[in-house]
Amino acid sequence: MATLTETAFIARQSIKYGIIGMIAFIILRAGFLGFQKWWIDTHPKPPPPPNVFFKKITKIKFPQRQDLPLEMKYKLETVSGYLPSFGKQANVYFMPKASNSLLASDKVKTWARAIGFTQDPQDLGDFNFRFNDQTNKTILDINYLTRNFSISYDWKNDLSLTSPAVPPDEKQATIQAKQYLQTIQSFPADLQNGQSNITYYKYKDNGLTEVSTAFEANFVRVNLLRENIESGNDPSGKEMKIKIMPEDPRNANISFFISPLYNKNQGILESKVIHWPISNETVATYPIKDINTAWTELQTGKGFIANLGNNSDGNIVIRKGYLAYFESQNYQSFLQPIFVFEGDREFWGYVTAITSEWQAE
Repeated sequence: MATLTETAFIARQSIKYGIIGMIAFIILRAGFLGFQKWWIDTHPKPPPPPNVFFKKITKIKFPQRQDLPLEMKYKLETVSGYLPSFGKQANVYFMPKASNSLLASDKVKTWARAIGFTQDPQDLGDFNFRFNDQTNKTILDINYLTRNFSISYDWKNDLSLTSPAVPPDEKQATIQAKQYLQTIQSFPADLQNGQSNITYYKYKDNGLTEVSTAFEANFVRVNLLRENIESGNDPSGKEMKIKIMPEDPRNANISFFISPLYNKNQGILESKVIHWPISNETVATYPIKDINTAWTELQTGKGFIANLGNNSDGNIVIRKGYLAYFESQNYQSFLQPIFVFEGDREFWGYVTAITSEWQAE
């Protein structure tokens, strides 16, 4: 029979080793949970295979470019020395087509009168109207189904606009353009948090010359871009939201030409609003090329030169390559991913990202 001393010793030992065991369990459990999290983070569950819900989709129709050098040579000089990976699939979005209605033309006429175009329009056919405000030398061209439009003031016959004055900076020009769209009740919601960029111009020798600073310029063009849109997950499993690129990054689908000397419409001499609806609910996933494959295609003349920039010698240095979406000025049925190659001296080149077996002519 154990003595009281032996019992106390056994009790102390039990408590001691019990505490040690509990501490060891806590440490091991924390280590296991940490390892489990690390494993999940570094070995994400692969996404399901592309569902190609729309079956084969029509190839992107890029516009034709006629002003390119006969020979173009490309050199890759990214910060890392290589192009990043964007996974093996990306989202494709359906873009519903505008349908005709009996009231569409009447609604546009009412809207035009509200913004100052009081005369009946000229019918240009294919659902296009032209409104001419002869008093203010301003023309509104609009498609009454899509509500895409352009408004232009005859500024070339008003040379007072070229008098020295400093155009607004990017922040001011962006605010001015967005306020103008809100004033005429034509502000697309997905411009709210989209990016913008500007280009300064000087009127010289009966034409426009691009200049680098506001102090040299008479005018500024501001481009408004749509908010980034989800494209799926990157190779680490993280959700990606990427840019929607226009045909020409320097003259976007929604752009404004602004003078600081013109008071009507807050100084906006020209406005262009081309905005196609995107169905965020009708979306499919499609396999995409490796970006290095797209890089080879650009080098072999299979890409689209969105903006040659100041590279008339045909020697192009590429600094960035990334995934984006392409939005044409003309209606296309799907918002499709592209690879963008951005280079020195304002160069942009695009290559279709969807693999060839899922593209139709």
